[in-house]
Amino acid sequence: MKETFIPNATCLACNARIDAATSFYGDHAPESGDVTICFYCGHIMIFREGMRLDNLNKEEAYKIAGDRQILRVQHMRGEIIKKRKS
Repeated sequence: MKETFIPNATCLACNARIDAATSFYGDHAPESGDVTICFYCGHIMIFREGMRLDNLNKEEAYKIAGDRQILRVQHMRGEIIKKRKS
């Protein structure tokens, strides 16, 4: 896994500061068109040019609907949050 610093980013849903992105695909750094998930609230966003976060448009949302990797990350995020609360 590779962690990449993300300058000046906040979640578009919960306004949490997002200072890094971790790739589950080895040495891949995020680039324009990559999907990311807010760890705090689970909101799904996409990186645009200049590492700017944006909401997915309708076509992008349809493209990733049911994506197993995204579902897996959402599940793992939920499990971590549950454990932190207990």
